[in-house]
Amino acid sequence: SFFPMADRPATSVRRSGGKLQASQDRNLQTKVLAGLTKLDSVHTCPNGVSELQRIVRTMSKSQIPLFLNLLCKIIDKRPTATRKECASLFGYLACQRGLALKPYLDTIIRNLVRRLNDPSAEVHKRVSRVMA
Repeated sequence: SFFPMADRPATSVRRSGGKLQASQDRNLQTKVLAGLTKLDSVHTCPNGVSELQRIVRTMSKSQIPLFLNLLCKIIDKRPTATRKECASLFGYLACQRGLALKPYLDTIIRNLVRRLNDPSAEVHKRVSRVMA
């Protein structure tokens, strides 16, 4: 896993957050996976982008590692359009969350650099814009 605490299943109970935190994490995981699935289709992609951006704006700081872990794990197995939108989502996340991402910058940058090896030129262009 990329982030501490993100390896644990969303059903686990964290000492600091208890059952409420576990429930919120399960809810976040479900919403993120649903949003990522919507990115796979041309017809539902705009809705998926909106939903994922809403999640970025509203999730708690403690949920950032879970969100990033889901995004980083799933991106390789998706169609080109999804990989392109995920690259943009990293940029949106940085704009919305700023310094809260500092502990995760190394992993985010590594993931974006790996996207530069993507077979699609569209993904390369999007990553270049995000990293600029």
